[in-house]
Amino acid sequence: MNRLFYRIRILIIASVSMWALFPSVGKAQQYTYADSILTSLKRIEKGEGQNSTYYKEAIDLMNRNRKEVLLDNRPLNQELERIKPLLTEAQYYQLILDFYKSHFDLDSIPNKSLIRFGQDFIEANKADYSPDCKNTLLQIIRETRLPFRNQGLMYEGITYYNSLGNYFVEKYDEDAASIVYSCIVGFYSRMGIPSKAEYYVQKSLSYLNDNPANDTLYTLLGTSGKSNRYMILASLYLDQNLPEKAESYLNLAIDEYEKLRAPLLYEDAAYLFLKMASAKTLLKSDSSLFFFDKAYDILVNNNWDLMSYASMSDDLYFFSFYLEKGKYFLLNHQSDSAAYYFDLSKKRKENQNLPITSPLGELIPNYYAATLALQENRPLQAIELLNSEIQELRAVNGRSSLIEELKLLAKAYAAAGLHEEGFATQQELLSLLQIIKQESDETQSLSFEIEKKMQADENNLVLLKAKEEANEKTKYYLYGIVGLLGLFAFTLGIAIFNKQKSNASLTSKNKEITTTLEQLKSTQAQLIQSEKMASLGELTAGIAHEIQNPLNFVNNFSEVSAELVDEMKEEIEKGDLEEIGFIASDLKENLTKITHHGKRADAIVKGMLEHSKKGSGKKESTDLNALADEFLRLSYQSLLAKEPSFQAELKLNLDPELPKVWVVPQDIGRVLLNLMNNAFYAVHEKAKSETENTDYPPIVTVSSTYSPLAGGQGGSIQISVKDNGPGIPDSNKDKIFQPFFTTKPTGSGTGLGLSLSYDIVKAHGGLLTVISSEGKGSEFSLTLPALA
Repeated sequence: MNRLFYRIRILIIASVSMWALFPSVGKAQQYTYADSILTSLKRIEKGEGQNSTYYKEAIDLMNRNRKEVLLDNRPLNQELERIKPLLTEAQYYQLILDFYKSHFDLDSIPNKSLIRFGQDFIEANKADYSPDCKNTLLQIIRETRLPFRNQGLMYEGITYYNSLGNYFVEKYDEDAASIVYSCIVGFYSRMGIPSKAEYYVQKSLSYLNDNPANDTLYTLLGTSGKSNRYMILASLYLDQNLPEKAESYLNLAIDEYEKLRAPLLYEDAAYLFLKMASAKTLLKSDSSLFFFDKAYDILVNNNWDLMSYASMSDDLYFFSFYLEKGKYFLLNHQSDSAAYYFDLSKKRKENQNLPITSPLGELIPNYYAATLALQENRPLQAIELLNSEIQELRAVNGRSSLIEELKLLAKAYAAAGLHEEGFATQQELLSLLQIIKQESDETQSLSFEIEKKMQADENNLVLLKAKEEANEKTKYYLYGIVGLLGLFAFTLGIAIFNKQKSNASLTSKNKEITTTLEQLKSTQAQLIQSEKMASLGELTAGIAHEIQNPLNFVNNFSEVSAELVDEMKEEIEKGDLEEIGFIASDLKENLTKITHHGKRADAIVKGMLEHSKKGSGKKESTDLNALADEFLRLSYQSLLAKEPSFQAELKLNLDPELPKVWVVPQDIGRVLLNLMNNAFYAVHEKAKSETENTDYPPIVTVSSTYSPLAGGQGGSIQISVKDNGPGIPDSNKDKIFQPFFTTKPTGSGTGLGLSLSYDIVKAHGGLLTVISSEGKGSEFSLTLPALA
């Protein structure tokens, strides 16, 4: 008995000791990563880590942390602030981004802390940020949407991101605006309101540019951004069982993807082809397996370490691949294969602790496994699978997926003969659908094409005044542009008259040799001026064609403003203050767009004046890349003004390292315009002569290269204008730079363009050359000395 009592005492003492021990062990483990990271940061502060050894160590520790929430650790945050002056901006903001991102891989994602940290960083940096800060800011804006969704804070997220969108639109920050509006898409999609989700994708697209160079800098912008947005639209249509529309947008997304210079850095590539496989599956196309193979090849061959969220992306995309492959076999009635892939997706989710919500949508493998179970008459198993997943969806307000699961659960209850449970499920489903319908009606807006033209203001009196001012601005812009065009037309007419007069004088005095020689010199000077004015006419035509677009916007916005003011008057009479506020908001957006497009027109006019003025004749430090880009566009627009049906492909291969040169910008601009006009004329003539050859693509290519001297200083710059037109016959190559020589029909050219261009380039210490092959095209190159 004593021995038994003794053993019990020993067990109690051991239990108490272990109970006392484990908290201390847990506490020691809790601060392991925080202390290690803090030590590395302090070494940087002391100067020991400016060679980046401890900087890399800190980032490595952050990315290895899978337990601790460090966002709320005050000593760590204070140390991060202290070492900011010791790092370059690129290093500091990369450190902050890694610090923030590392928390998304924790075993338990700290949603509240992520929202607080993300919002604090956004508010502190949104007003004024450097290029190095931009990437971090844009990624934190994008990723902060996830903890909102993870907690089911859909309305709070929509409110916050809408306010951010208004802020960046007012700042004309299109990059940030595009990302903000893309974040709102997921909230409405999860709430089961696809019309609003589609609207915000379109709104996000409207702020994206077409610059493929951005694909390696910010994966969310430029061409890759368009690929992402088209893919999101396609996903929305797949969720609505509209595979034809999904397929069309996926084709657009793949087109944008194929433009990328670094496609392996495009994180969504595997998911893009996986979505196309899903669309082809629904369309019962044999090509679905091809796209599955393409997606899998990207998954297993990509270097995920180069991408953001390396481990999370890997797990999510493999999960999605298994799930979509299972759905393929399910639709093709191959139950064993479907069950195999659904099981793989479920294990991936459980083994990697993936939450129910993700950047790719809700992760619901049980729903599809339950679908298969119900098809095989196993309703009780389907009920068990669905109930566990439905609880998770309720917790995060994932209503779009919840609706589908409730529908399936009701069928399972009916198949199992559990009618009371089935009725309760139907009631919950009906209640949820009514809520969504009510919210959808409340958020119903005008179509995107109309709504995107409207913005906000504060009261009726200010709006009326602003409208009058906008109309006055529009009128003055139109008067000014018409006046300028009239002035250019008048000047061009004088030049043509002078040319005709000079020709008549030459004819009457052709027998007097001395007089003829003097008259030829005078005529040559006048024809050179005429050539300059002809170039100016080409430039004016291009600008007038280009300026039409902002003017159309201004006119349309003004008309809409007038209609809105009439609507506001009606609502004022009704006393509906809420509707008045909405109309005021729309008007402010409208007027902001009027100002934006007015300024755009103003900039075009200023550019026109800049290029049309005589100039000082003094050499200036000039960016030839910018000059070539501008004149290529204007030359093409000039041709379109005369031949609207003509289409040509423009290619720019500009050396980003091209240094500036000392030139007279107006003179070199005339040379470039002349070469580009000739190139477009050549491909246009060839296109007209090959009407039966539908495979001929008119192409004009402008390239720039820099050839530095040894040591990297000085050297030469070459600008080339190449066309695939008819080329120049060998018999004419030696004559093309001679005055008055032209291959164009009578009245179509003076024959002085290339001669004048040759003299301008020579006066700048450069050289103008041509390489041409008859039937294949020509390439004119001007070589200039670079700045020493």
